[in-house]
Amino acid sequence: MLNYENLYHAPVHALEQAVEDWGRVIGKVEALGAELTDTVTQPLKASGWTGPAARTAMSFLGETSKEFGDAAEQARGIRDLLAEAHGRIKRNQDALYRIADHEAPAKGLKVDQNGKVTANPPVDPQDRSTWRGKDDIRDAIEEGRHAIEAIQTRINQVLRDASEADETAAWALRANLGGEKHDFNQPTHTSLAGAWNAGAWKSSVTGSGSFLDPHGKDILAAANKYGINPKVLAALLIQEGEGRSLGTKVPFDLFRRAESSGLVGNSVGIGQMQAGTAADLMAKYHGEKVGQDDIRGRLANDDRLAIDLAAANLHHLKSTYGISDEQAYTAYAADDKLIRAWLRDDTGYPGYGNMTERSDSFAKRYREANDVGGLVR
Repeated sequence: MLNYENLYHAPVHALEQAVEDWGRVIGKVEALGAELTDTVTQPLKASGWTGPAARTAMSFLGETSKEFGDAAEQARGIRDLLAEAHGRIKRNQDALYRIADHEAPAKGLKVDQNGKVTANPPVDPQDRSTWRGKDDIRDAIEEGRHAIEAIQTRINQVLRDASEADETAAWALRANLGGEKHDFNQPTHTSLAGAWNAGAWKSSVTGSGSFLDPHGKDILAAANKYGINPKVLAALLIQEGEGRSLGTKVPFDLFRRAESSGLVGNSVGIGQMQAGTAADLMAKYHGEKVGQDDIRGRLANDDRLAIDLAAANLHHLKSTYGISDEQAYTAYAADDKLIRAWLRDDTGYPGYGNMTERSDSFAKRYREANDVGGLVR
């Protein structure tokens, strides 16, 4: 998965140049095919030549002509996939520039080189000019938190969409090029959407070697324990955990250590849970009182526990607010005030838009969850 720095500095002009280069390849191959037909095949047919040698020659020319046609189609498939990937990555890069360089500063926020959003300047109890026009510092802190979450959510979505385009294009190109085949062939996939639906998403989030691949049995066990639809739990883990496991460019054991010490954000583990929430759930559902530092380390390193607590949180949200599994998926990372505002459809409440975006992601993640290890059907 692309991280913030990858996308911000992505050389999209090089991808655009590749599209143009492949366009020229198509033209050259088609010209060679036409020349073969005009200068060799057609004159030979018109010559009246017959016999076994003639049949062999015509068969060879037919196969060669087909190879030129297949080569042109294969090149066209490559060009079209690269063009679509370029368009999506460029749109997301432009969106990232707009959010990080313009919208965030306009809201009194800054985005660092790792894509982390913070207040600029932070709220200072001794400096009322940092209180965002509020009379109460608590209101200033709350408003700042919502503003940070809104921008961070949008950045994460931009990174996810760009990564999906990048990974899907790579998957489709490998399929179209035929692996170890040395002949030309018609492209199997001609669009990113078609490639994604055909199976690119499996290698990205649930396929062999993916981050959820080993956890099918744990997902089923936790879902059954807490009365949660296992596909909803899997969808949640895809939404929360994909970036956590695929986005790091460092060895994953090192990433776990950084996560457990709080160096890479406030959320921890495959379920991306706040340490305070996890500690509360441990007390309620496991009868175990743990400190936040302790539970942070355990969540970072124990995927089975993290999956269990993710299911416990879905159950807690369902019972607390009287909502469905799908609604609990949407409410998973929100605080009480935001959840209640969302449930009463208070569109003006800070963060409401984030809830809508998360709700909109459910259908896609639920479809992806259909194939997690074949265990959640």
